[in-house]
Amino acid sequence: MYCRDPVRYRRHAGFSLVELMVGLTVGFIAILAITQTLGVYDAQKRSTTAGADAQENGLMAMALLQEDARKAAAGFTHPAVLNCRNYYSYFDNGSGSGGPIAAFNTLPVVITDAASGSSDAVTVRTAFRFVGSIPTYLKSTMTSPGSDLEVRRSFGFDVDDSGSPTVFPLAIIVHPSNSNCTLIKVTAVDHGAHVLKHENNIEVPDTPEYNPTDSYMTGNGWPTYPAESMVFNVGNTLVGAVNSRTYEISNNTLQITSALSSVVPTTEDAVTGVVNLQAQYGIADVNAQSVSSWVNATGTEWSSNVLDRDHANRVKAVRIVVVARAGKLEASNVTEACTNAAGVANTGPCSFDDAQAPVIDLTGDANWRRYRYRVYQTVIPLRNMVWAKL
Repeated sequence: MYCRDPVRYRRHAGFSLVELMVGLTVGFIAILAITQTLGVYDAQKRSTTAGADAQENGLMAMALLQEDARKAAAGFTHPAVLNCRNYYSYFDNGSGSGGPIAAFNTLPVVITDAASGSSDAVTVRTAFRFVGSIPTYLKSTMTSPGSDLEVRRSFGFDVDDSGSPTVFPLAIIVHPSNSNCTLIKVTAVDHGAHVLKHENNIEVPDTPEYNPTDSYMTGNGWPTYPAESMVFNVGNTLVGAVNSRTYEISNNTLQITSALSSVVPTTEDAVTGVVNLQAQYGIADVNAQSVSSWVNATGTEWSSNVLDRDHANRVKAVRIVVVARAGKLEASNVTEACTNAAGVANTGPCSFDDAQAPVIDLTGDANWRRYRYRVYQTVIPLRNMVWAKL
């Protein structure tokens, strides 16, 4: 009679139910551990990547601001054009409804302080012709606002009609007392007699835009200028005379609005992920050059709508704070309010450690604590303002 070998039979019997359940349990535990590990790793990777993006965005925003602010007042470094009180300008885009150029002036840096919890705006102005700080002078008095300019030197004011369109120099006339300044377009030059013309001649293409009619100038109180008034070449009609670039935050994006002295401003998104911008003036005492204190653009002296030339001349530097935010919303709070070493309370991260430090307020977003931030700060000396006083 045939008998099966019990040992050999047990070798081919397979897993018991208990062994299978134990194996599945161990497998599930291993899968769960691996899944949790991968989840933690992925979350950490996304936080690291988001932090790197915030760092890159913050550095880029600060670099753009620094580059422009360091050039502030370039082309205006002569004290005469920097000290002008009243500006007269005009532009007609061809519609026949011309008027003063909005906010035309030579203030190098203007900070617009926003309401609590919002970001400031910073406007930087330069002239395109950096050597325009070397003036020529009127030899005789202008008898009317539209009179020709008899100057000591006409070199550098050439009208270039070699291409299309014709390129005309733009100039600023400055009264010796710095009381008035007028922007004109030089339409013709007589180098032999050293005469600059600024005609409103509709028969010559592209000449009237900056030069209103005599009746307009007289009716709007445009000034005349005596002998020894200065004339500065500040640009040409292709690039405009004065360029202003305004940096501000909108929808967590740093935007730059560029405006020439002749065209409608254009706005572009420059850097995303930037949630706050704060700026302050570094001011010196009267007749001094060293920064003695830092002030916000507020009150009856430093607000953008009241800032006058006397106060603007005391601004020797600006300091700027840029706050960039990581794009990842964390599951719990990762950022808390900060108080700096001098006791300045922020509802967000801190910047400078002194008692005059700008306040960062991120409460415009109810979830601000669930984001990670990078803060960048710098002090930018206004070199052209300092050199103008040497």
